[in-house]
Amino acid sequence: MEFYYLYLNLFSIMCPIVLSFDKNVRYIKKWRYSIISIIASFFIFLPWDLYFHSLGVWWFNEKYTLGIHLFGLPLEENIFFVAIPFACIFVLECVRYYLPGFVQKVDSRLNWVALVIFNAATITLLIVFWEKLYSFTVFGLTLVLVNLSVLLFRNYIALCLVSLLFIFIPFFLINGALTGGFTPEPVVLYSNDFISGVRIWTIPIEDFFYNTLMMISLFFFYFAWQKLILKRQTI
Repeated sequence: MEFYYLYLNLFSIMCPIVLSFDKNVRYIKKWRYSIISIIASFFIFLPWDLYFHSLGVWWFNEKYTLGIHLFGLPLEENIFFVAIPFACIFVLECVRYYLPGFVQKVDSRLNWVALVIFNAATITLLIVFWEKLYSFTVFGLTLVLVNLSVLLFRNYIALCLVSLLFIFIPFFLINGALTGGFTPEPVVLYSNDFISGVRIWTIPIEDFFYNTLMMISLFFFYFAWQKLILKRQTI
């Protein structure tokens, strides 16, 4: 079972790599944008992961890891911060290519309705669980970043929203697999001293916010890097 977490990472990234050469999406042509974005995201969220791990917010079940550590975390956790972002940008590009009409139908009114509902729900969670360090942190930062992204990347809101909806399908499976959905014991264990204790299936509700925070940040880097490169090419 020590290969379990590694296999989850490989499963997550295998299809995006193979389908990168698809003649329609041609994700391989976007790799240069993806790699820079993933590196930027890696050096933000890996220290985040390490910090909260050091506080005892979560820890890892050695039964499901190889026992090799890098930057103070299991090797598989490091791979996670490469494999998952790579796969998520692939989903974004698939949505951009195959569902442009659907994305356009997600008009500004629907975006604002979704934003109001999200803000109301997140503020409620912040108030209810303000004493839980990790819960308060991830709820608060996600709230700020989502609203900031709406202001900075207004043209991409619908694309991000639709992409996130599709991303949450594999997220549910992978995070469920990490939190004990398919195994006798979870790969990642959490201390209820730091989190709300509210779960959807086996997944702490904080993970849904964390995933949103990481994806919005990743897309922020991805769009910004694309704009920078394209701007330089036109000079």
